Amino acid sequence: MTVEKRILGRLKWLIVPVFCLLLITLLVKGPGVKLKQTFASGGLALNVTSGTVGTHIFLSGSGYTPGEIVRPTWNYGGTGTVVTENSFYYFNPSGVADANGTASMSIFIPGYSTGNYTIAGIGLTSGLIETAVFHLIPNVETGLSIGPAGSVLRLGGWGFAAKEAITLYWNWNGTTGQTAGTASTDAHGAFSNRAFTVPATTANRTYTVAASGSLSKTVVTSTFTVGTPNLNTQTTPADWPTFGNNTQGTRVNASETTLSSSNVSMLALKWKSAFPIPGRVTGSPTIVNGIAYVGTVQGTLVAFNANTGSTLWTFSAKAPIYGSPTVQNGIAYFGTVNYPGQGSSGNYFYALNASNGSLIWANSLVGGSDWVDPLVLNGRVFVPTARKEAIAGGFTAFDATTGATIWSFSTPYGVWATPTADPTGSNIYVDTGNPCLDSGGGICSGYVLDVNASTGTRVWTTLIPPDISGDDDVPTTPTYNNGHLYLGCKNGLFYNLNASDGSIVWKYNSGMSGDKGIFSSAAFYNNQAFFGGGDDRMHALNASGGSVAWTYPTRGIIMSSPAIANGVLYTGSGDGSVYALNVTNGTKLWNYQTGATVMSSPVMSNGVLFVSGSDGYFYAFSLNGK
Repeated sequence: MTVEKRILGRLKWLIVPVFCLLLITLLVKGPGVKLKQTFASGGLALNVTSGTVGTHIFLSGSGYTPGEIVRPTWNYGGTGTVVTENSFYYFNPSGVADANGTASMSIFIPGYSTGNYTIAGIGLTSGLIETAVFHLIPNVETGLSIGPAGSVLRLGGWGFAAKEAITLYWNWNGTTGQTAGTASTDAHGAFSNRAFTVPATTANRTYTVAASGSLSKTVVTSTFTVGTPNLNTQTTPADWPTFGNNTQGTRVNASETTLSSSNVSMLALKWKSAFPIPGRVTGSPTIVNGIAYVGTVQGTLVAFNANTGSTLWTFSAKAPIYGSPTVQNGIAYFGTVNYPGQGSSGNYFYALNASNGSLIWANSLVGGSDWVDPLVLNGRVFVPTARKEAIAGGFTAFDATTGATIWSFSTPYGVWATPTADPTGSNIYVDTGNPCLDSGGGICSGYVLDVNASTGTRVWTTLIPPDISGDDDVPTTPTYNNGHLYLGCKNGLFYNLNASDGSIVWKYNSGMSGDKGIFSSAAFYNNQAFFGGGDDRMHALNASGGSVAWTYPTRGIIMSSPAIANGVLYTGSGDGSVYALNVTNGTKLWNYQTGATVMSSPVMSNGVLFVSGSDGYFYAFSLNGK
């Protein structure tokens, strides 16, 4: 999803019930009528009472009306922004009071200056306000966390006093160090991208970097290790290292031999593991070297033992994770998504040691949030970005080893899809979404871009024509095969484009549009393209002309992107099931009912089917469960 991810960005239909409940509450009270507020100072429990910008904190309050929505509010009674939305797509900071009147919530600390702030839990029906105090402390980051002497660090910090002068030090010993530069914070106490080159003669070991604030009178430290990360770069052909399995995005594992159409009916649950923090998972898992990686909208990247389901390590990001990592050369790459009130601190990109989760480098994303898995190719990481719906985005290429920016450009539209490439790696293809850029009556049209991988220049740009009234965003990953791109659109049309110039070769109407359009990225196998639709069906089209080979009906919208291995197609559905279909004729060979809609796309690796559930569990299925 990563279909899901790109789509994520704009799927309003799944959160409509929550907003409707809030709207009904407001209508019942009447316009301009204020709730009677009851204060219970200190009645809100926090799992931590101090931390830095980006800390994910969990809150619990009692005494609320059973069933009412309770909204966490940052900086209650102070100046500045608060969490103004009940839900931001799939990350929901608000909670619902249980039968005992207890509500649990969570928020990521936004980009503010150092100091004490009041956090409130506000009951939207009762007007009860529970409060607690959180102390925000500053932090400094090095950008690159490990590298050789001569490396260039990207020093930045959060949570200092507003508009204060910062002095930076290298090799800080607790009282002094080599001056590494100066900076000035913005209105939110942040600064970024102050370059410092580690001296070329520096010996291999860990060094302390410090930032001293002239107004806050605080000194905060971080570390940089001069050396080389110990990476496990072993891979096998049976791995599934990125959303599309390969850089062309075909979503086919050609190495699978254990499961086939003749025995897939014997698939059984191998293990079922709960995520460390309950919450939605929208990203497709990636599997490399016996480790399964999954990102969660609670901001946690989890590495599971692919054989047993046990948790190997977790990494807490500064914001929700809507995709999963792309893993290459022993490094796991992924980005995060901010939400209203959080500021720029939520737009972040990480590179971790895939074996143990230790940080190698990290960057703040200037073009918005990363909703999807990145493309990693030829020593570069290509990261699409989009802000909230109907706002601009961008596209960036980072050095895969150091995180240094190679090129970047902004776009007037959001980029919501995982990029793909041609076999040479020279051309990067990526799809885009709103805002409305055409003059055809306010129809939101998406684009397909061909980007030169070396320079970031656009080779060609194709506007998806407003063929059907409605939303023409392109939330899916373009699948490349033999000079053609295959992709679906929110208008319900599926397109075959000529990859050399972007011209439309043929199009197919799936029958539904808008929020029931196509969010499922295509798999390509045996000269056919396979994708799910808002008509609750899996579609198989002949690549030569777009004619229908077969369709299979489920009982829910298919946002999940299919995976194909050894003649079997696997997909999830909004009806909560995972399906195995015969790729030749679409007959059902097996299915399993989970506890909630399956948005995530399944993957197949080493005879095991992996699926991230929206019910808070990660599933693995194998032959007879062994």
